[in-house]
Amino acid sequence: MADITQQQVIEAAQGLGKEEFNRQDVATALGVEKSDVKLPFTKARKGGYFEKVRDDEENTGIFKLGAKAAPAADAAPAADPGAPTDPPATDAEGTVGQQV
Repeated sequence: MADITQQQVIEAAQGLGKEEFNRQDVATALGVEKSDVKLPFTKARKGGYFEKVRDDEENTGIFKLGAKAAPAADAAPAADPGAPTDPPATDAEGTVGQQV
């Protein structure tokens, strides 16, 4: 039995590139058995990182990333709402002046 952490399960789910996934998808991404991800997957679900969407025709749980799932590391950072949108005004000599 592999020692898989909740964080590894969350990162594997984020890395799947699929909107919906099941526990087997996550286990395959981690290279382990489905049973190895059961406990950390359940913790992630109870922690709000995964949301159950439905059960498929074989009664397999289908999930999506939950509200608490952090964005993937390659996601663009959010813009600073307090950052100025216009560059400062300059005069003919290139000196920064006050904006009106």
